[in-house]
Amino acid sequence: LWVLFVLGIFTALYEAAPHVWYYITKKRIRKDKKEQWSAGRLNAVERLEQEAKEATKLKKRELREKRERERAVAEEERQKKLSEELARAQILQESKQKALERNNKRREFIIKQRQSKRLSKEEELAQQIKERADLLHPEPSSNAVQKKEAIQLRFRLPNGEHISRNFEKTEKLEQLCFFIESQYPFLISNEYALISYPRAVHTDRNASLESCNIQQSMSLMVELM
Repeated sequence: LWVLFVLGIFTALYEAAPHVWYYITKKRIRKDKKEQWSAGRLNAVERLEQEAKEATKLKKRELREKRERERAVAEEERQKKLSEELARAQILQESKQKALERNNKRREFIIKQRQSKRLSKEEELAQQIKERADLLHPEPSSNAVQKKEAIQLRFRLPNGEHISRNFEKTEKLEQLCFFIESQYPFLISNEYALISYPRAVHTDRNASLESCNIQQSMSLMVELM
C-alpha cells in the first residue's frame, strides 16, 4: 500500500510537474515582461526627460544665439548710424570752415577794395585839390588891399568854419570857388552857391566880382544846393 501510495504521489507529481513548470515559467515570463516593461517605461521616461532637457538646452542656446545676433545687428546699426552722424558732422564742419574761409576772403577783399577805393579817392581828391590850388591866381598883398587895388573876402563854410583871402578886383567868381574847394574839398563833388547880403545867389563862375557886386570886406556864405 505504501508503495502504491508513493507511486501514486510520484505519478501525480509527474503529471502536475508540467503544469507547475508552465505556471512558474509563465509567472516568471510575466515578471520578466513586467520588469522589461517597467525598465522600458523608465528608459522611455528618462529618454523623454533627456530629450526635454536637450530641447530646453537647444532652445536656450538658440535664444541666446538669437539675442547675440540681435545685439550684434543692433551694435552694427548703432556703429553705422554713429559713422553716418560723424560723417555728417565732419561734412558740416568742413562746410562751416569753407564758408568761414570764404567769408574771411570776401571780407579781406572788401576791406582791400575799400582801402583801394579810399586811397584812390584820397589820391583823386589830393589831385583835385592840387589842380584847384594850381588854378588859383597869386594872392594880392595886404598893401594892395589897403591901396584898394584888391579886396579881402571872408567865407562861411557849411561846417561853420570861416576862412578869408585877398583877391584882385578883376577876378572872376571861379577864383573864389577854387579857393573854397582847395580849403574844403567836400565841395568839389557837390553843387553849392555863394550867398551875399543883401541876399544874392551867385552860381555863374564866369561872372566877374564887379558884376556880382562883391566888394571889400564882404562876407559870403557857402550854401549847398
